[in-house]
Amino acid sequence: MMTENNRLDIAMASLNVLGQPGKDLDRLFAAMQLNGLLLTGASAEVITAIEEFGLHYNSICETYPPAAFETQPPSLNSADTVELVGRLLSLCELIRDAETERILGRLRKHEGKLPEREIIEARRHRDWFVPLLLQECQKEIDKIKQKPDPNEPSSVQGHSSVPFFAFFLFSEWETKESIPFILEGMCLPGEGPCDLFGDGIHEQLARYLAQFLSSDLDRLDEMICDPKVNMYVRWAASSSYPFLVRDKNITLEEAIIRLESHFHKTKVIGEDGRPGTEHCYELSAGIIVNLHQLGGSLKSILGNGNQNWDFVEESIFHRSDSDVTLTESERQKGLLRLPPTRVSDCLETLRHWAAFEQRPKPSSPRTLTSSVPESAHPFERSTPPITSWTPSTTTQSLNATGTIRAAERVPRNAKCPCGSGKKFKQCCMRG
Repeated sequence: MMTENNRLDIAMASLNVLGQPGKDLDRLFAAMQLNGLLLTGASAEVITAIEEFGLHYNSICETYPPAAFETQPPSLNSADTVELVGRLLSLCELIRDAETERILGRLRKHEGKLPEREIIEARRHRDWFVPLLLQECQKEIDKIKQKPDPNEPSSVQGHSSVPFFAFFLFSEWETKESIPFILEGMCLPGEGPCDLFGDGIHEQLARYLAQFLSSDLDRLDEMICDPKVNMYVRWAASSSYPFLVRDKNITLEEAIIRLESHFHKTKVIGEDGRPGTEHCYELSAGIIVNLHQLGGSLKSILGNGNQNWDFVEESIFHRSDSDVTLTESERQKGLLRLPPTRVSDCLETLRHWAAFEQRPKPSSPRTLTSSVPESAHPFERSTPPITSWTPSTTTQSLNATGTIRAAERVPRNAKCPCGSGKKFKQCCMRG
């Protein structure tokens, strides 16, 4: 019996049966499970098609003995069989297309709610959805390429979250066909990658690259060293090396050599030993963190005091750690604490994101009266409350475009958005 939750499943199964070689009558009888459709939630077009099929089915089959339909294909004449097969094919294709559009529509506009049911349905028909998701990704990439200003975030209108969800599904499904699409999106200039993948860049890109580019390290290195690529994408790319070492896809020695090379290729140092104006200090700090995790020689890379590395924020890397050499046991434990390279269950991964947390609706405020003077309250605040800010899975939220991403990036020397009055780098950036 078809229900609202399995309408797509039965339509796809019936199309599969009707597409198999064999007699029309045998295929028709095998697909008769479509009889007794549930119309709840179907579009008007689908409802009309289902009802019309039922009318034609009944008008044809009522002229045959009822017993003929119970255990074996009925003895329909060829003309009736051809008509029913054709109508059933058209009906199944219409249902498939309508349900597919419903699923893609929810993935495009999630509205702060994780589309679990739609992702589960897409999982059941992976081969059907992979090319559709790739097509949606390419469409969004082309749309961003047409933006006059690559650093301008996408507007709410027309923005799609399909690339974000597809990014996690492709890892779960091990979809190698996704590589050129994901890399093209990640190498878009300015805010393009953030518009497409949101906080997936911070949380998933390093794992994705380690999963799919383990045999193409040159492509990975190009991304790290390309100054036209978004800095956070480059940082995530360098962070794929610990995963590659942990998974034994590259030796520890080669990873350290490559990361040290990337550090010296990407840093820009002025005459006074300080970083140049084009220096991506976060990228350098990220490479240092990865080298430290792998047990690389930080003293050699940071220099012997000839260069000023104060630009490397203590919140990212403590320079005192350059004197600390990890033991083999500590290094191994650190690598084992990394999450799995492949996403085994994207729903389980995304359920814990704050952007999808189902918060209770606030109740109507009530007016409370007190005999205690307002100035006598012991917890009176003279400044706004301070809230922490960190681009982690516990603070991910929706930006104006609906993309899953961290709170808007704040320049390190700007006032902290929490309202404390301090500089961002001295306040929540350290959180």
